[in-house]
Amino acid sequence: MKFQLGNISWAGGVQELMSNDIYFAKFVVDSLIRHSNGDWNNDNHLNECAIKRHGNIWAIYKKDDMPDILIITESTRLSTTVKFPDEGYLKF
Repeated sequence: MKFQLGNISWAGGVQELMSNDIYFAKFVVDSLIRHSNGDWNNDNHLNECAIKRHGNIWAIYKKDDMPDILIITESTRLSTTVKFPDEGYLKF
């Protein structure tokens, strides 16, 4: 693990789909593991700099038949949010 994820939160749409689709839930968990290990699917340079400079770390994860998800770890490393790219930041 390259960094701590902190508390993990799911935005409303992700949470709803996870509770109704076990394959999507597995995709989210697998993506969180990839995220914490530095497999970001996007500009790795920006995230490597964010680790060194305590910035936000983010990545979009895609899988053939699944909706894309966005994972954001806050600069404090106290929390990580999983959401759909078009979803609001947090929905409880």
